[in-house]
Amino acid sequence: MRYGIIFFFLTLFFISATSASTTIAYDIEEGIRAVKDQQLEKAHDIFLHLAKDDCVDAMWLLGMMYYRGIGVSEDAVTAFQWFENASGLGDPDSMNLVGLMYESGIGISRNLDQAMAWYEKAVENGSVDAMYNLCILNLKLKNNTASYMWYKLAEYYQYDCSEDEKKIIRDKFRSFLDKEQEMAVQARVELWIQKHSGYNDLIKRLSETGPMCYPSMTEAETSVKPSSPNKK
Repeated sequence: MRYGIIFFFLTLFFISATSASTTIAYDIEEGIRAVKDQQLEKAHDIFLHLAKDDCVDAMWLLGMMYYRGIGVSEDAVTAFQWFENASGLGDPDSMNLVGLMYESGIGISRNLDQAMAWYEKAVENGSVDAMYNLCILNLKLKNNTASYMWYKLAEYYQYDCSEDEKKIIRDKFRSFLDKEQEMAVQARVELWIQKHSGYNDLIKRLSETGPMCYPSMTEAETSVKPSSPNKK
């Protein structure tokens, strides 16, 4: 999970913010620590400062705060804007969330074509979550073979969902796909995997890369930026 912080965003949805520290350290890791310490106003200020300097991670984190109403008033429109900004700088998690918001009509007018396009873009940039979302969206649209292909790909790249959820979806596919269709889809899956031979490396790199941005440093301070720590 991204920086090991999604858990905190899910739980902090029910926790009110504490007062901010008077000294703001404009560092993404400091902002993440502020979230964990429930200093949400401080975290927001740090992320906003960094986001204005095109920090992709800070944009994503701000989007999550507004999407969940954590430390700020819940605001889907503002969340969408931050996710869209981060997507423009190549962030696959944000692309996936833009797709989800288009699919659900949250923060933006519902548009399934846009949702599909954003999910596909997220997949190309390394989001396995978006593979699963493509499976579900195609299932809703009764694009059964396409849905099954994305399910098999999400399964291959080890999408994280419960065994009960997997069983429900597998049972659905068994009800309307015959053996010949399953074999045809499997051939498409194998072709996709072959075409995207470096995809496992991409997923691994995304999971191991630390925050993409740090505070601006003048030449007088140092000419070398700190190395990126691993995500938890």
